[in-house]
Amino acid sequence: MRSRVGVFSPPRKDIYDARNRRVAFGAVHAYHADMLPETRATSYAHDPALGTVVVYSQPGARPELHGELPARLLLDGKGHLVGVDVSPETPERLVVMLGPHEAVATTKDARVHVEGGGRTVTLHGSAAKLVTAGANPYVF
Repeated sequence: MRSRVGVFSPPRKDIYDARNRRVAFGAVHAYHADMLPETRATSYAHDPALGTVVVYSQPGARPELHGELPARLLLDGKGHLVGVDVSPETPERLVVMLGPHEAVATTKDARVHVEGGGRTVTLHGSAAKLVTAGANPYVF
């Protein structure tokens, strides 16, 4: 790399070493962007009074996913839900995205209820409270 004064300086090791290489688009994002089984969310509903967040996606993405499962919530810098990584430690994992990977700033472990092979992902109680109330900027 060239600096402004034209002197070569090597890339910073703390940003580009092996442990950070898999992090999406450099060291500033908190989510891995490898090839993932991903589907786009088609609808989103957040009801703070009932303590639920429901994310709807294309039907039958992963028929083996059903019931109460571990998940990783993908949140932006303001706490809005960008996506949900369902069963992240298994081969049956499914990532339902509302927004772009670049928007993910933090991840939080949670439990979610999955129906229809990932068509409906519901966050209850403490998982729903992690999501900022109000309109989601990634739902159009």
